[in-house]
Amino acid sequence: MNNPKPKKIFYLFTKAGGGHVAALEALKRAIKDLKGEDAFIHKEIDVSAIGGKIQGLLWSRKTYSCALKYFPFLYGMLFKLFNIKLLTEMLIKLNHPNLGRSLRKLILDESPDLIISVHPLANTSLVRVLKDLGLLGKTPIVNVVTELIYIHRFWAVPEFDLTIVATEEAKNKCIEYGCSPERVKLIGIPVDPRFLQAYPDKGTLRLGMGLSPDKFTILIMGGAEGFGKIYDQVRALNKLQKDFQVIVIAGRNDKLFERLESEKECFKFPLKLYGFTKEVPIIMRAADLLLSKSGPQTVVEAIASELPLISTGYIPGQEEPIPEWVEKTGIGKYMANPKETVKIINELIEKKEIEKMKKNMRRIKNPKVTYETAGVILSLAFH
Repeated sequence: MNNPKPKKIFYLFTKAGGGHVAALEALKRAIKDLKGEDAFIHKEIDVSAIGGKIQGLLWSRKTYSCALKYFPFLYGMLFKLFNIKLLTEMLIKLNHPNLGRSLRKLILDESPDLIISVHPLANTSLVRVLKDLGLLGKTPIVNVVTELIYIHRFWAVPEFDLTIVATEEAKNKCIEYGCSPERVKLIGIPVDPRFLQAYPDKGTLRLGMGLSPDKFTILIMGGAEGFGKIYDQVRALNKLQKDFQVIVIAGRNDKLFERLESEKECFKFPLKLYGFTKEVPIIMRAADLLLSKSGPQTVVEAIASELPLISTGYIPGQEEPIPEWVEKTGIGKYMANPKETVKIINELIEKKEIEKMKKNMRRIKNPKVTYETAGVILSLAFH
């Protein structure tokens, strides 16, 4: 007998922001682990690249990075402005012709058996195309929301068979925007399965990284692009009167990496530098405390790693409520001023607050988040 033709899964994403890509890769890995490497054909569709030249420019990783680096206030203002229902609908209408045409061709040409969205840009267009083709309700569509609290209207499309969120706040917002409660499921944001596996003790991991096994270890990062005042945070740590070492993940911020590399001898503490790396799961497990902006993916990865954090900033718009949530849940602190961070770290160490934060992380984390998400999606699509 001939082997059955593998089912095909479409993943809709953009490269603007590392969290969407990380969630996609995590889901894909989990599905392969659950069903086998060859059980499905996995096709990744960068929706910013198929929506026409203007959309491709506006939604590109370069434009996103520049906006956050040079015009964060303007970015946040536009993000909120276009969350007003009338303006959201207007933007969808402008965005749909090119994007819808491309999606229609892809769906007709390749007949996907399941479509998973990890970015909201194409959600409404996808529903319109499937409706026009008579496939809405026949081809399963799943929305995996990669934000923690602030959910833009682009995400919440009632016609999706399932919308997966990470917090009660996100679930309530989706319902407020029109999604049926039965179609919104609280599981979490998928993380690389490596965050969920067992590791040797921190000392052993540090030795493998060329670090002291016994020193208190601080990890500093700013997402895939290396956003935030990372250099200032490293400099400020010179005033910390503890025996410690520092790991910095500069991401794609080559200038930051080169500057810190050239000034290594100026710091009184050992400094280990990484650029863009796939070894974040191991690095987080080796650390005792994380300093980072409040990116949703970073926060859920820290929770999975039981790594207490100091939130050092946020992207205006979608990340604004996260520092407050971090403090409310007891998994970390918020401090945007690098000079004040040293004081916070001293207090956390002396009052043994870090252990309390770890307990709070164990209380709220879902240790099976990625495989549970993948399993729920597969059960819906291929029951």
